[in-house]
Amino acid sequence: MIKAKHISAPIADDDGLRILIEPAWPRFVNHRKAGLDLWLRDLAPSKTLLARLSDQSLGWEDFVLYYNRELEKNHEYFPDLMARSMDGGITLLHSSSDLDHNAAVALRTILGETEPDRTPRVAAKPAVSRPSYPPQPDEGLISRIAGIWKTSQG
Repeated sequence: MIKAKHISAPIADDDGLRILIEPAWPRFVNHRKAGLDLWLRDLAPSKTLLARLSDQSLGWEDFVLYYNRELEKNHEYFPDLMARSMDGGITLLHSSSDLDHNAAVALRTILGETEPDRTPRVAAKPAVSRPSYPPQPDEGLISRIAGIWKTSQG
């Protein structure tokens, strides 16, 4: 069983292996009192992706999709996580103020424990032309910057 909970939530007997899924250590958490078994920064979403979720420029389903793409280089962790989830369980910990839309819940979804939440987080915004994230393989950084620069020049 895979659970997701806030890092400041009380430690439970059935938490199993407690794993922090954050790119940076949460400021308000004492290292000794956290009750962590593991901090897997490799499995945390990028700060850019978290920022886009936080500022609501990226919906929940898209966040889970892009996070899954970011995790493609770290799939070697998955068999061990799944084995551990069957043998004693694991608890994925996050430090987000949003208890339903965060890295731990997204990773639990990616690992197949739950279905993604299909409800929109905010009212639909009008379509805005912005570069896709992550960049498509055929788009280079220089060409994207040049295109933005040309557009801003008139």
